[in-house]
Amino acid sequence: MSIVVQYGSSARGDLDSLSDYDLLIVGRCPQYVQGNPKYDIAKYSKNRLRNLCKNNSLFLIHLREEGKIIEDNDNWMENFLSNVPDFIPNESSLRLSKKNLSIAVSLQPTKKLMPCWYDMIFVFLRDYLVKLNALSKKYVFSVENLLNFLSIEYKYELAIILKICREIKYRYRNGIKQNIFINPIWAANIIKKALHIESNEYSLDELINKKQF
Repeated sequence: MSIVVQYGSSARGDLDSLSDYDLLIVGRCPQYVQGNPKYDIAKYSKNRLRNLCKNNSLFLIHLREEGKIIEDNDNWMENFLSNVPDFIPNESSLRLSKKNLSIAVSLQPTKKLMPCWYDMIFVFLRDYLVKLNALSKKYVFSVENLLNFLSIEYKYELAIILKICREIKYRYRNGIKQNIFINPIWAANIIKKALHIESNEYSLDELINKKQF
């Protein structure tokens, strides 16, 4: 038996050319999903979902607020998500997200590794902004709306960084030639100023070679 939940931009209705078609699968992967490159699949067990709930995972609120249940054996997922409470990120979770972003903006990537750097910037910046919103129980997961409820400076610049890094991430992960860039020093400085990020200098090549990142 299978549980299938559609989530992300395809479930919200703001799917665009850069979007993944995200599916959460519990149990057997349905035949129509298997091997279909259209889908970006996340496989979970019921126990893992229960543990995420105990650990106050915002992913479950994402599913609760925006997910569309496609298949649900015995209505297990519907009942489970209906019992997911509101919560705010704990201090250690927020600190880890800020640390990840701090490391990312500190890196000095070579030209070859630049797309990887933009990918990391997008992922860590989005994660941190989602958690900042959640501190006031604003559960925002759409990239276009992440900055709407935050009282921070450089919103316009951060929106540009998110938009361009998202496109670079898509091209990088799909092996498409890059034809768009932003100045990495400018982007890193904007993020540090807007979100009060302190940083040290790292080399992306060194961190990858030492498996520190």
